[in-house]
Amino acid sequence: MSNFNNLQRKLSEGLYAWMLYEFSCNKAYVFNEKYISYPISNILSNNLNKDQNVLTEQNHPLKNDSKGRPIQVDFVIADKYKKPINWEIAIETKWIGSTEIKFVDVLWDLVRLQNLFTIYPNIKCYFIIAGNKNKIDKFWNDCNKGATKRIVWETSKGTYFKLSNLKITAKKNINELISAYPKFNLYSKISCGISYKYPINDKYNMTFGTFLIEVKNPNITHKILSL
Repeated sequence: MSNFNNLQRKLSEGLYAWMLYEFSCNKAYVFNEKYISYPISNILSNNLNKDQNVLTEQNHPLKNDSKGRPIQVDFVIADKYKKPINWEIAIETKWIGSTEIKFVDVLWDLVRLQNLFTIYPNIKCYFIIAGNKNKIDKFWNDCNKGATKRIVWETSKGTYFKLSNLKITAKKNINELISAYPKFNLYSKISCGISYKYPINDKYNMTFGTFLIEVKNPNITHKILSL
């Protein structure tokens, strides 16, 4: 991956610029999670090393083979020569537009990324939300709303999600989701890198925005059986 340290910035700013361009071409009516896969694939493909491939909608390596359609990862960058296949980067995405996204669905994406480290300890995992900037801002501002203890917080070192502070209903939802995947591990805390947000100038009422974080390898001391 060339200029690897800038990948997060390229994805965040490049995806935003593409949405603004498509909006200017009167194509906003077709925006959805599937539609933004095109610019993301383009950005990834043009920042690869010669021995890497971009793969989309790949089955999660810890999938439950007995449970219908397997869970998948939106984007994977893998070494094209190594056998068995070696995932080097994984990306999950969410689109927020006319319909809201659920906090539990975001947490479930993060949990699924966390569990990739079991198979690929050196993998880089990223989570992206793109769409209506005001709704993205509202979504993150509302994460701790009504909670007795903070669930999400940001510091100069990163973004953190403390699942043990979730409300009872959310805990139940996560427990139910993970119970279907016996190879998955559950952790009380999800640690992420510093968030990349674009645009960052709040004085303008921007139509679109992006939010990107890197999900870190979970701390084994945070491993739990259930919430």
